[in-house]
Amino acid sequence: KSILVRAVPFALIYFLMTIYYRIDTVMIEQMLSNGAVESGLYAQSYRIMESVNNIGYIVAGVLLPLFAYRLGQIELIQQILRQGFGLMYTMIIPIVIGGIVFAKEITFTLYPNEDPTYSSEIFSVLLLNFIPVGLLYVLGPLLTAKKSFKVMIPSLIIASLMNIAINYFLIPQYGALGASIATISTQIFMLLIYSIAVFHLFELKIQFKFILQSISFLMVVFVMNYLLHQTGIFWLFALAISGLSSLVVAYLLKIISKETLDLKIH
Repeated sequence: KSILVRAVPFALIYFLMTIYYRIDTVMIEQMLSNGAVESGLYAQSYRIMESVNNIGYIVAGVLLPLFAYRLGQIELIQQILRQGFGLMYTMIIPIVIGGIVFAKEITFTLYPNEDPTYSSEIFSVLLLNFIPVGLLYVLGPLLTAKKSFKVMIPSLIIASLMNIAINYFLIPQYGALGASIATISTQIFMLLIYSIAVFHLFELKIQFKFILQSISFLMVVFVMNYLLHQTGIFWLFALAISGLSSLVVAYLLKIISKETLDLKIH
């Protein structure tokens, strides 16, 4: 009985996350006359984003015990957060930027029978979700370790209602693209709430140097992918080159270090 009682908040969190992760497809099918077609277009792009999300699952699984073990040590918590953000950001940005720059090529290769222009628009917006989602995989484990259910559960309820409301207004006009916009709006809202909660609960300070390094990294990766796109190289090779080069750039900008890759805490 005690185990079931303690498990309820975690089950509720998972249930609420499932609502705003999955309700989009249901609403597309029910609200549009060509719902099956639009839902299929949405699902094919969402499938790619979900496969990328496995990276976040792995990092979150590593961070959760690290946070739980050091909850009372604020300096170490900030260090773990810094390393977790650096690691996640280094993986997120090349995937998202590269995916958006080569969106048409990727969607045409995977789904040659679909309109690459419309499909790539849906794909690009959904792929942008990986930025807030990836960062939530760093903040979420910390709030979970802290058992901050008074923050997590109400914010997830609001996010679920918000997602349904935005979908209700955007899907009739924009179809699957509207559902994509609803998804990223919800994820940005959750990232904002979780960020405020983490900074408040752990009295953390904003690291402006790290923000500047992150912006510089994003700009370099974008330029690199744009130039690779201009060469006409096959998108798979371009993404591989971009990914490997991005690791070097992240290391030079000190977003990641040897300690980051090992998640070592001093």
